[in-house]
Amino acid sequence: MLHLESLGGVLDRFSQIQPKLIFSVEAVVYNGKEHNHLEKLLSVVKGLPDLKKVVVIPYVSSRETIDISKIPN
Repeated sequence: MLHLESLGGVLDRFSQIQPKLIFSVEAVVYNGKEHNHLEKLLSVVKGLPDLKKVVVIPYVSSRETIDISKIPN
């Protein structure tokens, strides 16, 4: 969803349902290019005060190479 919507649109929709848990991949490949989602995910997480848990699923990179230290869990 993050790759299709603006950050404001995502926060607007998520704030309506106030999720406690979010699943996200760390990146996607579109048109042969890798697009990292961790910075966008961090912005979404910061905008959702009721969020309790974030699960980042390795999709493009291996688990060992993904730095999720900035993502609150």
